[in-house]
Amino acid sequence: MPQGHSDALWLFMRHKKLEDADWIRLIEYRLEEIRPYLKDMQLKPFSDIEFLQTESWLHNLRHQQGQPEIVGFPSKHGLEVQGLYFIGKDTPAHRGLDRRNRTSVFGILRNGKLVRIDVDLVKEGGYKGRGYERATRVHLSLTTVEAMQATPGFEVLAKFCDFLAEQVEAFVERRRTLYEDAQALGRQFSTEQALLTVLNQRGEG
Repeated sequence: MPQGHSDALWLFMRHKKLEDADWIRLIEYRLEEIRPYLKDMQLKPFSDIEFLQTESWLHNLRHQQGQPEIVGFPSKHGLEVQGLYFIGKDTPAHRGLDRRNRTSVFGILRNGKLVRIDVDLVKEGGYKGRGYERATRVHLSLTTVEAMQATPGFEVLAKFCDFLAEQVEAFVERRRTLYEDAQALGRQFSTEQALLTVLNQRGEG
């Protein structure tokens, strides 16, 4: 049994409500267990993450007019850097378009690093004055679980823990589907090879 898993089970078996320190440890355990699989998981470029608002729907950085200042992103990938990104509570849908000039997105990159991406925002009129958020500066930096918790507007740690579980469940489902498809392909080829063998034997006779 992986050490992180046994440590997590120990937290649960105490039969008491988890405190913030427990949640931090649990998330750290889960991050440690997830990291070896990130190379095989389906990750998204940051530029595809929808957290900016146009009227009543969200859009990503690809759909805004003009590119923001980019700070701290890997020079090789820029905004295309792939990861599992958690938006959390601080979104227009939760708090309204008028209230923010900065938001933070958290992510686990393919290399396993935990990052915080701070996005400076301006509100513009948009179509018929219905509102439009535009990112002016995007800053990526390394972070820790403790620092995540202290970020203004961050959702409770339990939500981030749920987010990690959802990503693993999606990964398992994709792998299951791939395995089932591979099995079907294998059966198809096995049947064809068996028939070819019979035909070849008849030809030799």
